[in-house]
Amino acid sequence: MRTRRGLLKSDYLVELAEMEGSVSAGGSVQSDPRELPHLTDVFVVVEVNVTFDGSASVNPVVELLCSMDGTNFDTEAEQSYEITVSAGSTVQKTFRFEVGSPYYRLRIRNPDSVALTVNGVKVIEYPYRYVPG
Repeated sequence: MRTRRGLLKSDYLVELAEMEGSVSAGGSVQSDPRELPHLTDVFVVVEVNVTFDGSASVNPVVELLCSMDGTNFDTEAEQSYEITVSAGSTVQKTFRFEVGSPYYRLRIRNPDSVALTVNGVKVIEYPYRYVPG
């Protein structure tokens, strides 16, 4: 499917396979750095699919970490969203982050006392003033 400006939406779609798998109780997983070499005002649409343990009770947190050089990332999240826990279920949630730095990475924190399974994380990066459609 083409967007209004003739670009393919798939040109912007990235699957972050490095984030898939089990996230231990109290642990986290993060993506490799993503570079936005010519785009510094971008919004990133993030789709996260997770499976909760049957005794899960604490919401995991999806965080955006920014960097000016691609090496030194924020220690505190620039922006974050929670995924509402649903014990024993698989949940998919989509978020929108605004990125103003040339590099970013995503982190999923699991503050619960039981493990969490990340089934998939996909991102689409769009120029800030661009409206997908």
